[in-house]
Amino acid sequence: MFSTKFALPIFADASSGLAFKAKRITNLISNFDAILRTKEFSKIFTPKIVLHFGRTATSPRLEEFVKNSKSKRFIINRFGDMFDSSKSSSVIKTSEENFLSSFSDYEFQFKDESLSKLTSLKSLDTDIDKIKLTSFHNFEKLNEIAILLNILEAIPPNSNLMIGNSIPIRDLDFFSSILNKNINVFQNRGASGIDGITSTALGICSQSKNPTYLITGDISFYYDINSLLIAKQNKIPLIVILINNNGGSIFRFLPISNHKAVLEKYFLTPTNLSFKKLSEAFEVDYKELKTYQDILNHIKVSTVRKTTVVYEIKTNSEYSLSVRKKYWAKVNKFVDNFLRNYEA
Repeated sequence: MFSTKFALPIFADASSGLAFKAKRITNLISNFDAILRTKEFSKIFTPKIVLHFGRTATSPRLEEFVKNSKSKRFIINRFGDMFDSSKSSSVIKTSEENFLSSFSDYEFQFKDESLSKLTSLKSLDTDIDKIKLTSFHNFEKLNEIAILLNILEAIPPNSNLMIGNSIPIRDLDFFSSILNKNINVFQNRGASGIDGITSTALGICSQSKNPTYLITGDISFYYDINSLLIAKQNKIPLIVILINNNGGSIFRFLPISNHKAVLEKYFLTPTNLSFKKLSEAFEVDYKELKTYQDILNHIKVSTVRKTTVVYEIKTNSEYSLSVRKKYWAKVNKFVDNFLRNYEA
């Protein structure tokens, strides 16, 4: 493998699906966003060259890290599209396979320092996974991160996962770990990213023999509610997991959250809708899941379905945000300690 031959770490966006392949990718670092939150990291681990495959990464910290590193950046894209916030990269219009195969006969001896840093990164990645176990798996009360991680555990191998925008895609990118299950990840990204999420998932499900799951938020689901008619008319067996925190809670992550009155009036936009009644109006099966055991039990048996089902999970966005903040505090402290020891 290319990354093994040259001792290169792979920072893979969760939407790429590389973390969920049946066979583990040796140098994949799944917790890179957590590692990059510490500013001191870039003083020790500074790349000279960055090979960027695909579109813009979900993690703004990865984009910032690459930009600040002043490394030579090459974007490899078979369509020649320019997904570069720094506006300073070289775009190579070719397929990933062709690009990597061009190095097959290239003899390159990496320095021992590169291998040492890669080993340290992999060790740090493993340790952060352990912090996740204590941060998200010891709760009786539902929180959005633990919900996502339990869904990933419950989804059977060789499934399709359509991940919604706003919070779901960020939680997948920031908190998921490597799972050897061969999950095919799909997403819609763009300026109007919440439009047509359910419709896209229905299209994927209708053309695949594998179980298809959609993880979506309440605003995205509401925007595309008429797609349930397509589901009913065509008897598409999509499993919808609706995480309902009653509003555009992604804005709680932004500076506007410091202005509570403005945030609640103009940004959170709670709908207070009954998704049970809306689902039933389209004659689509519905069930509210209230515990982690409910999630595990219902997700696992849903693979035999012949029609769409909506599983709604109601959450408290402020509580889920507090769980995220506690986790980040633990990780930041751990990475800081690691860097101090590394420098010593």
